[in-house]
Amino acid sequence: MISLNAAHARVRRQKIEEFSGEYYIPPEAVLDVMPFLNEYKEQQFLFGIYESEQKWTVLSVNFLFSKNGNEISTLRLDTGTSEVFSFFQANDFASDIRLKGGRELWFMSQELSSLILNIMLMLQKVSCGTRLV
Repeated sequence: MISLNAAHARVRRQKIEEFSGEYYIPPEAVLDVMPFLNEYKEQQFLFGIYESEQKWTVLSVNFLFSKNGNEISTLRLDTGTSEVFSFFQANDFASDIRLKGGRELWFMSQELSSLILNIMLMLQKVSCGTRLV
């Protein structure tokens, strides 16, 4: 089992903050910037990327929350990461991702989509509901 420190270290090594620039939201500020995620306050947020109310993404230990347009998409990492991986196998890395069923995700850039997927692949091994220590 990975630790919470290992998850944060992977985010740092992947240089999410550097590639996100001014759009980067540290884990402790996610709810301040996006109070509409307050119902998920028990999640262990790793980072957020926020461009506007219509384009943002938050990664936690168990879920990816993203909005690219009108609806919020919630993706369980233990069961949904393979869907994102399959999308990128069939398409180039991109900022805008459209999954089967019409769910849309926003990853800001091609570079970040690759980096975020890498972290998701690590976290998909964590059973949903698990709290890392």
